Amino acid sequence: MKPSRRRRGLLSAIAVLPLVAVAWLGVAPAAADPAPAPAPADAAPAERPATSYSADPLPTAQINGVVWDQLVVGDVVYATGQFTQARPAGAAAGQQETPRSNILAYTLSTGELIEGFAPVLNGPGRSLALSDDGSTLYVAGGFNQVDGKWHNNLAAFDLSKGGALIDSFKPVFNTTVSTIDVVGSTVYAGGYFKSVNGQPRLGLAAVDAATGATLDWTASISGINAQVYGLRVSPDGTKVVVGGSFQAINGSSDPGYGLALLDATTAQLLPTPVNSLIRNAGRRGAIYDVAVDDNGFYGTGYSMSVREANIEGAFKADWNGQLVWLEPCHGDTYSVYPTASEVYVTNHAHSCQTIGGFADTRLPSGFLDYKAGLALTNSPDVTIGTQGTDGYYDWSGYKSPDILDWYPNLGLGTFTGQYQAAWDVTATQDYLLLAGEFISADGKPQQGLVRYPRRGATATHVPEGTGADLGATIKADGPGTVTASFNPTWDRDDSTLTYSLYRDDETKPAASTAVSDRYWSRSPHTVQDTKAPGGEHSYRLVVSDAGGNTISTDPVTLTVEPGPDAPAAVQASDAFDRTVQNGWGSADKGGAWTTTDGAPVSVADGAGIVPLDHVGWTTVATLKDFSAPQAQVSTTFTLSETPSERGVYTTVIPRRTDSGYYGVKVVADKSGVTAFLIAVDGKTETNLTSTRLPDSWSAGTPIHVVVSATGSGTTSLSATVWTGDGAAPQTPTVTAEDSTASLQGNGSVGLQSYLSTSSTSVTGQLRVDDFSATSNPAK
Repeated sequence: MKPSRRRRGLLSAIAVLPLVAVAWLGVAPAAADPAPAPAPADAAPAERPATSYSADPLPTAQINGVVWDQLVVGDVVYATGQFTQARPAGAAAGQQETPRSNILAYTLSTGELIEGFAPVLNGPGRSLALSDDGSTLYVAGGFNQVDGKWHNNLAAFDLSKGGALIDSFKPVFNTTVSTIDVVGSTVYAGGYFKSVNGQPRLGLAAVDAATGATLDWTASISGINAQVYGLRVSPDGTKVVVGGSFQAINGSSDPGYGLALLDATTAQLLPTPVNSLIRNAGRRGAIYDVAVDDNGFYGTGYSMSVREANIEGAFKADWNGQLVWLEPCHGDTYSVYPTASEVYVTNHAHSCQTIGGFADTRLPSGFLDYKAGLALTNSPDVTIGTQGTDGYYDWSGYKSPDILDWYPNLGLGTFTGQYQAAWDVTATQDYLLLAGEFISADGKPQQGLVRYPRRGATATHVPEGTGADLGATIKADGPGTVTASFNPTWDRDDSTLTYSLYRDDETKPAASTAVSDRYWSRSPHTVQDTKAPGGEHSYRLVVSDAGGNTISTDPVTLTVEPGPDAPAAVQASDAFDRTVQNGWGSADKGGAWTTTDGAPVSVADGAGIVPLDHVGWTTVATLKDFSAPQAQVSTTFTLSETPSERGVYTTVIPRRTDSGYYGVKVVADKSGVTAFLIAVDGKTETNLTSTRLPDSWSAGTPIHVVVSATGSGTTSLSATVWTGDGAAPQTPTVTAEDSTASLQGNGSVGLQSYLSTSSTSVTGQLRVDDFSATSNPAK
C-alpha cells in the first residue's frame, strides 16, 4: 500500500510577498459589508478529546533554508525545498553541516540524516510523490538539472536502487511545477507552466510515469495570476482535486474559481457545488493546498481581500462536492493533513473567535500572537458566529470543526522573507511531521524539520509556566477545611489538567479537581480538603497532565482546627493482654509489632517484655503499619531492678523514617531519671535538649512518657516524662525543633532499649505496660 501523501504548492513571489507583509503587521483585509448582530458560537464541551500526537518536539535533522514538502516511505522521510546544508539536531546554524542541495532523507524513527541519499537539484524542490508500488520517488519544483543532468522541473528516483536518478524519465516543463500526484501509470502535475514536452499545457498536465511522455489529459487554467498550488487524486482514482489562484478552468469560474474537481481520465470539469461558496483566486487569494481521503477532499486558503477571496482557514467537502464543514480562523493556512477524527493544519492563525476560540492578542513586541499550526475535530461541531468577524467574510450559521488542544511552539523563520514557521504537515501512525522555515522548536535550535511523537510514546508537553504562576492562595478557612484558590494554567497538548492539593508528605492527594478551561478563557478555580485533621500541616498544589508531567507550588504551612468530618486519626494501641512466646505478636490496634531479629522478647502477664541480659545490645520494637507525618506516643514501662551507672536507655519514638528517627531517650539509673530529646540520622545521634527529673526513682516504679513530633520541614518535638502514680505535669519536660531533612515526612512509631556495656547486671527486664499512638497530637 502506498503511503499517504498530500501536497500544496508554493505561491509565486508576486503573489506571496504582499500577502505576508499585510498579515504579519496584523492588518485586516478590506472591510466587508456590516456584519449582523453578534451571535455566540456553540458552547464547547466541558472536556474535549485529546489529540493523537504530542506537542513535545523530538530531535530531528535540520536544514539551512526552507522545506516545502515531505513524504514518508517506511522509516524514511524525504524532504524537499530550498536549502544547501543539513546538520544534526541541536547543532547551531553553520555548525556540523553536511551538503544537501534542496532534497534530503532522514530516518523517521531517529531523526538522523541518511548519508546515502544526496541528489543535487540546482533549484528548489516543491512537491514529492510516490509510485503505487513504492519503488519510485518523484520530485517537482523549479530546477532544470539533477546531478548535473538535464531534468526540467520534474525528476524520478529509483528507491529499489538506493535512490538512483532515473535518467530515462525526463519530461520537459517550461517552468515551475508546484504540485504532483501519481496514480498507476500517470503523473498529474500542476503549477505555473505553459507547455510540457513542447505541447501547450496551461498549468495542468499529465505525463507517463515511466517515460515522461505527455498524455492526452488536458485542462487549462486562466485568469490573473493563474497558478495551481495543490493537486490530489481521489482514493478511487476517478477524480482530481485542484486548488490555486486561477480564476477559471476550461473557461468556467463556477466551478473553477480557485477550486475544481476534474475527471481523472478525460479532464472534464465535474460539479463542485462547494466552489459556489468558497471563492479564492486572483492576486489576492488562493486555495493553497488540497488533501483527500475516502470521505471527501480538504482545502486551505489565504485571502488579502474578501472581494476576491473569502476564506482564510480550511474546509472539507464530500466527493459530490458539497460542503461538510468550514474552519474560518483568521490567518493564512498553508497545509492540511486529515485523519478519521482529527485535522492538522499549518498556518499563522491569530483569531478563531467566530468559532468560540482565541481572539487577537498582542505580544510584548507589538505583533499579533500567531500560531504555527492547529488541530481540529474532523466533524461539523460548532456553529460559526459573528463575534470576531472584524471585516473578514461573515460565515455565521455554517458549521465548523472545534479546536483541539495542540499548539506547537516554533520560532518564526526569515529565509523566505515572509516570517513564517511551518509550511507543511504530514503524519504516520507514530509521528506527526512539520516542515518549513522555522528556526527553533520549544526554544531550542531546530530549523526546517521537526517530529512530534504519538501520544503515549513519550512524555507529552509539560503544563505551561511554574507553580508561582498559579497565584495560589492556600488557607485554613474553617474547622477541618483547607481551600486552595488558583488561576489555572494551560497545556500545549492536553485539554484537561488535574489540580491536586497534597497534605504534608502524603503520596495521595487530599483533594483534586479537573479543569478543562480553554487557554484563552480561564477563570479562577478552587480545590478543597474538607477532611483535614486538626493540627499543623504543610500543603502544596500540584498540576498534572495526562502524561504525568507536573508543576507544583511551594509548600505552605498552616494550622487547622479539627472538624466534624475529619477522618479518624491513625491509631495504634496495645494493652499486651495476651501471651506470645517469641516476639510481641500483633497490637490490639495498629498491626503487628516488628522486633529485632533474635531478640528474646515476649508478651506475658499484661506486659511486653524485653530481657536485659546482653550488655551492649539494642532491642527495637516498631509498629510499621502506623504511618503518619505527625504522631503522639504514650507509654508506661517499668524496670525490674535498679540499673548500675548509666545502665538502661529506653527510647520512645514518635517518628521513624527509613533514615533515622526522633525520640525521647529516658535514662534510668540509681541516681534518678534523665530525659533527652534526640535526632538520629543514620549513625549520627544528636542531643537536641535534656533535663533531669526532680523526683527520685527506684526499681518497679512506673515511668510515664508522652512524646510528639509534628510539622514538616521543621519538626517540633515535645516530651513529658514523669514517674510514680501521680498526674502528668502541666508543662512538657523537654521541647525542641529540628529540620534534619531525612527525618521529615511520614514515619512509624515504637520504642527501643539499650543495656549499657557498663552495666553490672544481666538479669533485669524492661516491662512495657501499655502503648498508644495517634496522628492527631493533643494541643
